[in-house]
This record gives sequence, C-alpha cells and structure tokens, in this order.
Amino acid sequence: FIKRLRAGEVEGHLTFSMELIVLIIVSVWQALRFDQAGCVVLRDMKPSNIFVGDTGEVYFADWGVACIVGEATMDAVQTTIDDDLVLQGSLIGTPLYMSPEQLVGEESITAQSDVYSLCAVTYELLSLVHYLGPKPPDNLFDLLEAALADTRTDAEAYLHALNCRVPRSLSRILRKGL
Repeated sequence: FIKRLRAGEVEGHLTFSMELIVLIIVSVWQALRFDQAGCVVLRDMKPSNIFVGDTGEVYFADWGVACIVGEATMDAVQTTIDDDLVLQGSLIGTPLYMSPEQLVGEESITAQSDVYSLCAVTYELLSLVHYLGPKPPDNLFDLLEAALADTRTDAEAYLHALNCRVPRSLSRILRKGL
C-alpha cells in the first residue's frame, strides 16, 4: 500500500490513516521481536515481504535467507543457506533496505541488521519517501556511502498532500535506528 499512498490514491489515504499506519507498524515491530525471541534473523526485511491481513495481523514472507543466531545472546553468525553453502562476501537481501554491514558483505550479522532494515521500511511507510531520499542510489558503492552518511533527512521533514507529517518522536526513533 506504500505505492498506493505515494501515488496519492485518495481511497488509500482514507483506508490507511496515519493512526492505522502506526498500529500496523507496532504490529510489524512486535512480529520482528517475536522472531528475534526465537533467535531468527530474516535478512531481507522490505515492504514487499510484509503482509497485513484483513484483520490487521502481520506476516513476514520470504524466509528463504533467514537464519538462526546464538540463542542467549543473539550473537552474529556466518551467513549460510542450505547448511552446506557458506556465502562468504556475498550480499544476501535487498540492497535498498540492507544494513551497512550487509551491504559490505560481512560474513557475520546480528538481529540488529533486521532492526536497521525495518527502520528503513518504517521510514518509508510513514513518510512515503525512501530513507535515502526520493531517488536513492542505484549502485552498491553509492548506496553504501549514502547509508553510512549522517546527512539524511529526518522522516518528519516530508509532508505528502494527503498524508500528515510524521510525528517528531517517531522520526527521532527512526534516526536512532538508522
């Protein structure tokens, strides 16, 4: 529904008010916390992998690159797929929503990578603009440089004609998470 809202679809804005969007975001964060309590790192958190059911329930899709991390500490683990294949120095996930450590192809990640990615998704859902700006970089080097820069615009700065401004408190939380 981000695309519908971004396009200015009036019915979409009536259906997905800022209050409902915030409730959805809370559900998404609770679902992530539930997964992390089970020591799961999804590694590909992006808008198209988050589904909201008819009654507001939240589902994560595409568990193909998820991994289990150290139970008690959520320690970093090597990025693996199918137990036999270790992807050393490979990118796993969707670059536009990856954490910096994922963008550089680090072999070990933690649950914090999912937190970063979900902050990027939350920023976009609230502001209707990608966290790296209206036209994020399209190559990995520039994407990493932009993700590491401390000059990004706070989510509260964006105001869509049919969407209200992102509350400052949420904008600050996103800044911290990114």
